[in-house]
Amino acid sequence: MRTLCISDIHGQYDAFCRLLDTIQYSPISDQLILLGDFIDGGPHGRQVVDKVIELSREGSIAAIRGNHEEAFLAWLHGELPEYTKDYKALPTLKDYIGETIENSGEKKLRKQIQDAYAHHVEWMKKLPYYYETPTHIFVHAGIDPARPHWKDTPCRKLVSIRKKFFLHPTGLSQTVIFGHTPGFKLHGRDDIWISKDKIGIDGGAGHNRQLNCLSITDDGYETYSVSIH
Repeated sequence: MRTLCISDIHGQYDAFCRLLDTIQYSPISDQLILLGDFIDGGPHGRQVVDKVIELSREGSIAAIRGNHEEAFLAWLHGELPEYTKDYKALPTLKDYIGETIENSGEKKLRKQIQDAYAHHVEWMKKLPYYYETPTHIFVHAGIDPARPHWKDTPCRKLVSIRKKFFLHPTGLSQTVIFGHTPGFKLHGRDDIWISKDKIGIDGGAGHNRQLNCLSITDDGYETYSVSIH
């Protein structure tokens, strides 16, 4: 069985479907692990969520939350008014509501989404912050290496940590697979970044760059990618 890892799809539904075709994903023989940030940036966040929910009915899938799902839920509860601007969320909101968004107040938008897409909201609320196997830890942003035990990392850091994680050794026997920080910020390229104890798989789809997949098998790692355009 292959373990296929994808992160930071960011509303790039077409690229996500092309990547699944490229890797010849099989719900029967593959496990799919998705590391959050399904929405925002690209034009089809709602469609990406629909696709992931559909895939979860067909095969073995572990989907975890990213900082954009966290922000979306906070905004829905009226706790993050800056969400629409700071998280490049307007394409996602338009995908949920349609072009009438410009004429809708924020309170009305929140209610429309909560009423029409309650199943999406409940799905996001149930997304865990990490997924663990004996050999790997899968998390959106990373863990805090300064903590005596990585599971003591606060939830907000699991979806947001950057340099304090990827610039420091984890001291763990498990390899940490993460997204959140695009490859071009890790090693100047959009390709997957592989180091001794951690692997960054965000290809920068949220920046209209690339969507990556890491395949884990008994024989090691293979990498795949598709361009956004």
